Amino acid sequence: MLTWNNEGQTVSKNPNLDVYIPQNTSNSGEFVLIDNLKNEVYQTNLIPPEQGIVQVTIPASAALKICKKSQ
Repeated sequence: MLTWNNEGQTVSKNPNLDVYIPQNTSNSGEFVLIDNLKNEVYQTNLIPPEQGIVQVTIPASAALKICKKSQ
């Protein structure tokens, strides 16, 4: 669950996150999840069809730990 400052606490080992993509002219984007120690936990490229909300599923291979902070 994310707060206003883009930090959140893990409640599932492989959650689904809803990400808002604003109107833009880019052909792709990047989603990066960083743990509380500033280590990159998961990265994926996004190719959104348009602006709007895109769901990103964090795979089990990211090995998230419940009750840990990330951004």
